[in-house]
Amino acid sequence: MNIGLILESAKTEMTTIISALTIENIENKRSEIEKYFTFIESLSHLPQIKSLSIDEIDDEKKIKPITTNKVSMEEKEKNHLGKEKIGDNSKIGNEYIFERKLKGGFLPDLDGGYFIPEKMVRDMQVEHKDKIKIISETPGYPKTLYRFELVEKGNQIDADRVQHYFCKVEKEAGELTICDSQSGTIKLDEIPYTFIVSQNDKDKYHLQKGDIVDIAYYKENPNGTMKVIFKYDLVEEASPLMTTEYRKLVSTERLEKKKNSIDRKTPKEYPLSTHMLKNKSVLVVGGMKRHKDYKEAFESIGAEFYALTGDEGHERMSAVVSKADIVAISIGECSHAASIFTVETCKQRGIPFSSTHRSGIQSILFCAEAAIRKGTEVKEIEYTNH
Repeated sequence: MNIGLILESAKTEMTTIISALTIENIENKRSEIEKYFTFIESLSHLPQIKSLSIDEIDDEKKIKPITTNKVSMEEKEKNHLGKEKIGDNSKIGNEYIFERKLKGGFLPDLDGGYFIPEKMVRDMQVEHKDKIKIISETPGYPKTLYRFELVEKGNQIDADRVQHYFCKVEKEAGELTICDSQSGTIKLDEIPYTFIVSQNDKDKYHLQKGDIVDIAYYKENPNGTMKVIFKYDLVEEASPLMTTEYRKLVSTERLEKKKNSIDRKTPKEYPLSTHMLKNKSVLVVGGMKRHKDYKEAFESIGAEFYALTGDEGHERMSAVVSKADIVAISIGECSHAASIFTVETCKQRGIPFSSTHRSGIQSILFCAEAAIRKGTEVKEIEYTNH
C-alpha cells in the first residue's frame, strides 16, 4: 500500500473538515479530526509497500464493486470457509456505523479507521449513519480489504453536507462551471449560484463541457469545499435513470439555445407582455457591460431604467433599490454578496424581484417580467386573504 497517497488523501479530508469549522460544530469537527490523527499515526509504523492507491480503488481498477444484494448461500458458504482459514480474528459478520464524507465514507471503528470509496458507497446505496456489515475479507499487508452489505438504515441526515445529482458541466469565460442539477438551478441562500470546477477535478475526471456529474459541499463553506464526486458514463445503454435525466438536460440546453437566438432580435421585437412594464421603474443589478443596451430596451417599451453594478456600497444600493418598482438580478454578472444583499433589501421593502444566469437583453426583459408577475400574484393572495 502506498502510504504517501493515503496520507495525502487524509490531509485533504482534514483540510475540508477544517474549512467547514464553525463555533456551533466545533466539537463534532474536533472528533473527526482526532480520528484522522489516530489513523495517520498508525501509518507511521508501516513500511512503504506499493499496492493499491485510493484512486485505483475508487476507479475500480483492482477490486470488485460492492453490491447491495443479499449474500447467496454459495457466498455464505465461501465466507464460512474463509473464516475457518483466517481463524478467530476474522471480522466477517461484524457490524459498523457508516459515516458519510464529502466523497466516499468512513468506518471509524474498523481497523483504526477504514475508508470506503465513493463508487462502493453508491453500489451499496448506503447513507450517513446506516449500519453495514462485513460479508467477506481479503487479508493483505498491511491492510485487509473488505466487502460489505447494508444491514439497517440509520434514517439520519448529515445536515452539514449537500449533494446535487446530474449536474451539467458548462463552460464560461474559459472556466468549467456548474450551475444546474437534476432538480433545477443550484441556489445558495435563495440566490442562483455558479460553481467553478477545480483543476484537480478537471484532471481527475477528464472533464469537458457537456459532462454530467454529481457534486457535494459543506454548507458552512460551499465554494471552498465543493468537489466533483462522480462522473456519469454517457453511454446510452449504461443506465436508464441516467439516460432519462441526461435527455432532460439536453432538452434544457436546446431551450437555452432557442433563448439565445431570441436575444439576437432587435429591441422592438421582444415577445413579452410589454404593457406590464410600461411606466414601471426597473432596476437591473449586474451586467454592467450591457447597461446601455438594457436602458434602450426598457425605455423603448415605456419603462424607466436604473442600473447597479453590484460593486456599490450597501447605502448606495439600498437607496437605488428603494426607487424601483421591480428588480432584475443578472447572477452571472455580479458578486454573490451583492445578489444576497439585493434580495434581502427587496424582501424588506416588499419589492418584487427575479434573477437570471444570462445577460442577454431578452433574458433581462423576461426576468423583469417574471418579477412583476410575482408581485402581482402576491398582491392577489393578500387581497384574497383580506
